[in-house]
Amino acid sequence: MTKIKEFIVHLSGATNVTGPALDKVGLWTFVTALATLLLWWVAKKQLGAIRKVAQTDFARRFNKDFFNEKTRDLIMLFNYRALKFRMGEIKYETDDPDNGAQFPYFLIDEGVLRQLKIDQEKKEQIEKKMCFSAFEIDDDLLGYFEEIGSYEKQGLLDVQDVYNYFSWYMNVIWNSEEIQKYIESQKAEEAEDIYEDFKYIYEKCTSYRKAKLSGRCMWIWKIKWRLCKKLRLI
Repeated sequence: MTKIKEFIVHLSGATNVTGPALDKVGLWTFVTALATLLLWWVAKKQLGAIRKVAQTDFARRFNKDFFNEKTRDLIMLFNYRALKFRMGEIKYETDDPDNGAQFPYFLIDEGVLRQLKIDQEKKEQIEKKMCFSAFEIDDDLLGYFEEIGSYEKQGLLDVQDVYNYFSWYMNVIWNSEEIQKYIESQKAEEAEDIYEDFKYIYEKCTSYRKAKLSGRCMWIWKIKWRLCKKLRLI
């Protein structure tokens, strides 16, 4: 009690107490620094909560836009291997024998389509279409996954939300042999970095799933993931 009393007296500025003088400037500097640190921590927690709510809301709205009728049909067809990648050749009426172009498309496997237990009208609608152009696959499917990867990199989406909402669909599409054939053909035509954001988010969700199922601490996984990606180990 005596020590505490002396501390209070010294803090109040009294001078009739024996013992070493208290460095009030140093004390208040320490208190100010401690208070600033506490305020920073509280603000960080609040901003983190606000950011998480914003990310979740963004994921829900993106999820709603993603699941349109055409996208659902394409995922169903790829899941049951009812689409086959083909490369059509276009020839132009010119004197140049090498004047031509390649047209990538996905042919509908009618044998598989007929076995799908879906509405007859929908089945006939798909069968009548016969094929999907690569432009449709890009715009209505692959482009969405590329955007998801880009948004996650920018912090607009959280990997947990991406995993919960989209991971199964990404697995179906990325692991499709026909999609991989198409991506490889486009790498040869355009550049090696085509659909790199789709590949990135697919690999991150795969790693996230393994860490989650193994019961690891997720903050340790996040540090490991960033380090490994930086060192190009994954």
